[in-house]
Amino acid sequence: ATATELLTAGTDGCIVTKITVIPKGTITATGIVLYETPSGSTKLVKDSIALSAFTYAATAKLPKTIFTEVTETTPIRLGAGDKLLIGTLVAATAPGIDVAVEYTDF
Repeated sequence: ATATELLTAGTDGCIVTKITVIPKGTITATGIVLYETPSGSTKLVKDSIALSAFTYAATAKLPKTIFTEVTETTPIRLGAGDKLLIGTLVAATAPGIDVAVEYTDF
């Protein structure tokens, strides 16, 4: 699966405490995969979630899907220069998804 970079940890690393996925409009159901790429390494699967199908309507609230395994008590720890990436199992079509990442860079 093709993955998009979310962030690169700084020189002293970082911790990720929350990741939220929000569709920008109508989407089909898909799996969302979270990857870590340690410096100079290949993609490692860290977590995955199911994103439900959603049909946009003028009065609809955009649903939020949270990676529940990524929290302040169970953060993802990234070393210096490590990357966090995200990908979909079904090819994303316009308008796609937005991803919000809460993290602390050291």
